Amino acid sequence: RDGVGRSLTSAWRDSPRVLVISGETGQGKTWTLASLALNAALDLALVLWVDATGDAAHDIELAAKQFWLDIRGGETTLGLRQIADRLDNVLPNSPKQRLRVCMDNVTDYGEAATIVRDGWPSLGVSIAMSCPQEIAASLAQAFPDRVQVFTTEDFTWEELHEFLERKLGPAWTSIPEDVRGTLKRPLLASIYCDELFDASWQATNEYELYGAFWKRLTTRHQVSSPLDSVAIESLADAVLRGEPYPWTLTQLGGHGVDNQSLARLERCGWLARTADGRVAIYHDRLLNWAVAQSLYGALRSKKRTLEDVTTQVAQVSKADGRMGNVFLGYVAMDLLWLLTGDRDPAPQAAPKLLEALEPAYGHRPEVLYRQLAPTLGERVADSLFERFRQYEGSPWVLRAMANALAEIAKHKICEFSQTLLSDREPRQQRRALFLLKRVPCPALLDQI
Repeated sequence: RDGVGRSLTSAWRDSPRVLVISGETGQGKTWTLASLALNAALDLALVLWVDATGDAAHDIELAAKQFWLDIRGGETTLGLRQIADRLDNVLPNSPKQRLRVCMDNVTDYGEAATIVRDGWPSLGVSIAMSCPQEIAASLAQAFPDRVQVFTTEDFTWEELHEFLERKLGPAWTSIPEDVRGTLKRPLLASIYCDELFDASWQATNEYELYGAFWKRLTTRHQVSSPLDSVAIESLADAVLRGEPYPWTLTQLGGHGVDNQSLARLERCGWLARTADGRVAIYHDRLLNWAVAQSLYGALRSKKRTLEDVTTQVAQVSKADGRMGNVFLGYVAMDLLWLLTGDRDPAPQAAPKLLEALEPAYGHRPEVLYRQLAPTLGERVADSLFERFRQYEGSPWVLRAMANALAEIAKHKICEFSQTLLSDREPRQQRRALFLLKRVPCPALLDQI
């Protein structure tokens, strides 16, 4: 996305505002920020990159150390404001050479607000940050004159084709059209090209791609190191238990990661070093998948009860997916995907998880069934139907469930409706009508 980076660089150069790059997970916020940094550097700007930690003072200090100690070679530290003043004395009236700080993955509103409130652009330091949509929206509302929000989007078809051509060459044309549609999300396109490209393998949604990427921990070059996946599960469980993240090397050692396994996990794309020497999973979306895998593994091994797991996932969802400075808002649907693919716990576990999640959405539990559950497709249909039969509450939620079933499993509506009509309880028979209003089934007219 060099074109986007170039246009943003030009606007950022003299802007008195903090540039906020926002978008959905996997849409390329970090890519866009990196393109901005690269184009600014090519324009002879002094660019510093910081992986945000949630602590504004610490991150600004880290940027100052990068420049004064690592780049300039100074022997003692100097604050970022003092560095900007000295640059202005040496290079007055030279906006190209002003300091630029790119802060990636700012997930804490307090840190973002502090950075904006401190007014760095007026002090000679241009700031750009990538952050989730909800933080960007809050910043725009609180500081309308101090921030400029740029929203990333999925690849256009032209951008996707250009990306696939660059990564795979002419072979990209063998990717089926339905798979290409899934790859319009930049993160999924990157994972697919780097790890999963195979003309004989097709993915129809993001969960299949993440699941395939997880399997790479125990296949191909990892086939002789299957315990690496156990280490990732253990580390993901540590995040759930509130341990600091990204992880220190000491934490890694405590979870069974040695030098060799760390090198392997970095090579296969699961772990990456941060600027301050810690270690994180390559992308927050994959961290969510790893956390879901750890919960799924705990259920299968009976280390945790179903009630314990569903209660914790519901609590995380109720907190808007936040656990400390980590966003885990995708764990619920990832876990539901894993549960619905397992014949053993699914009949009980998946409907129980749906039930636990309903209160997490406050007065609008129908959102769970209108926006989230349908992303799993037909795979969740049987579990959703079971919850539809059990549910006692708002008719709006029942309608949302019926709409979801009609959307993801239209060909099964007759089967589901016949089951309900055969029930002796009038309540269940009435629920059949919810479904048949959405997908008529002439064969059931006599039973009605």
